Amino acid sequence: MWGNYLAARSDLARTLVRDAEAAARWARSMAAAMVRLATALHPNPIAGTPVNAEWVQDAAGRVLAVMEEHRSTWQIWHVRAEAQRQVRAVELQAAQSARLVDLLIGDVLGNLSVSLARPNDGITEPAVLRRSDGTSVYSVALSAGRGSVMRSGFVRHAAPTAAAPAAG
Repeated sequence: MWGNYLAARSDLARTLVRDAEAAARWARSMAAAMVRLATALHPNPIAGTPVNAEWVQDAAGRVLAVMEEHRSTWQIWHVRAEAQRQVRAVELQAAQSARLVDLLIGDVLGNLSVSLARPNDGITEPAVLRRSDGTSVYSVALSAGRGSVMRSGFVRHAAPTAAAPAAG
């Protein structure tokens, strides 16, 4: 009789210890998640970072690097999200931030990326089959993908060089 009672108490003690360890792991996990959430919601802005042409060029390069690392092609909203992340790290007023994001998007999509949009096939739809911006209703709006010259399968051609002299 006492043997069963002691065995049951021993099992209960092991279960309580196991549950306490699991609760402690869960609490540590939740504390780490709360720190990550607080950091995401209230980032520590880089005070005094000068926003000049050099910063814009560097930030556009960082945006492009993230696009290349995580995606094979990208669209305007992917670039916008990353540009906003870059701008969020600098203390600016909302209007300045919006203009800076637009500037980064223009630089990344206009200068640093290659459009993967379908070339014009010469067929034009009647006006009734065009959107207000002039694009065809047969294409997905704002869907022109972009890619990087080096990362999306294209190769830059090397500049022609003079032939090496024959070994004599």
